[in-house]
Amino acid sequence: MSARFLHLVLALSLLAGCEARARAGSSATAAGPVELAVASAAAPQPDTSRDCGAQPGSDRDRAAPSCGQATVDGRAAAEPAACGACGADGVSLASDRVERDIDPATGRELERVGARLGDAPRVALPELLARPEAFTGKTIRIEGDVAAMCHHRRAWFALQQVGDRQGRTVRVIGAPAFLVPPGAVGRRARAEGIVELVDVPARTRAHLATEHGLEEPPPPERVVVLRAAGAEFI
Repeated sequence: MSARFLHLVLALSLLAGCEARARAGSSATAAGPVELAVASAAAPQPDTSRDCGAQPGSDRDRAAPSCGQATVDGRAAAEPAACGACGADGVSLASDRVERDIDPATGRELERVGARLGDAPRVALPELLARPEAFTGKTIRIEGDVAAMCHHRRAWFALQQVGDRQGRTVRVIGAPAFLVPPGAVGRRARAEGIVELVDVPARTRAHLATEHGLEEPPPPERVVVLRAAGAEFI
């Protein structure tokens, strides 16, 4: 075999190797962005959803977009726009402390929140609803079945005459004295506080009707509420 032929074979081999390396480099460059795109698509996206902390209840409460957060370390977080309009100021200062006892009247377990009940005069709900002006500004005690509560913020609950599921309700505002215990709807409760007559804005009326199933009397009638210092749930 001549030297010239060997030189030709060597040259062809070197040329073939260079072309193979060039093709490999081109393939790697093209694959790079594709692999990067796949990795980017597979990367977990941050969860931007917000748990508003609303708890389900039998009075049709559901989480509203503005319902804020649930209680934190035993105290409520920033007050939401919707339930803040319900007339419960100072939710962020309300105590979540619950004292458990035995109810002497029924022998059943009792949950006490806020201040202990005193000797305020007892007023039946139908009488309070029929003559609210006679009790405005006075401290009284009322008792009934819990027909609804603020599951968003636990700021208030509504009392209905015992056994009357179709009757009108009186909202008991617990904040800033206390937060309503979870699962209060359907229980018997009594509360002491000061009677007030308040104007309820249209937005609040709609919120109470849609989120809590409570129909407030139409304007210009004012709504009676009880600003409670304490309550007992049986």
